[in-house]
Amino acid sequence: MRNADESAVETTVAKLKSAVLFSHDKKCKDRPIYRIWQKDSQHISVTSCIFCDFTAMAPTIIFSSETLPEMPRTFPPHTMLTATDSGWSNADIFDLWVKSFIEEIDRRRVANNLSPTSPALLVLDGHASHYSDVSKTLLENAHIETFFLLPHSYTHFHFFPLF
Repeated sequence: MRNADESAVETTVAKLKSAVLFSHDKKCKDRPIYRIWQKDSQHISVTSCIFCDFTAMAPTIIFSSETLPEMPRTFPPHTMLTATDSGWSNADIFDLWVKSFIEEIDRRRVANNLSPTSPALLVLDGHASHYSDVSKTLLENAHIETFFLLPHSYTHFHFFPLF
């Protein structure tokens, strides 16, 4: 089973046009994630995936299209950098992410001596970009089932046992 989600982060600009990316996660709110150089504050989205064995895929970082060409390439190995006009994810970005996710699942199946048709489960929130026909077909062909939670359920809802 795998869980994937997108999180928004904002950059904070210092006087020397230096910006530091911070997470909204309370556990690491005071720890900078990356130091970057840019002219203005921008919205940036990060898509991440954590596996049941507590390992993670390299993130996909989505910048504003005005920011990406100026960014240095000092990110973790296999990090996918991409851009949209707004810095938010969309169905096209999700389709690219799904292709890299399938490659990761295929590598893990081989590493664990599993059949290429061994089942896998991807848990997603119900954000509209996750309902892409292209991604649905890719995941079905790769024998990966999807389970959708309510949109933005990680931040707006609490789930309680039903007993």
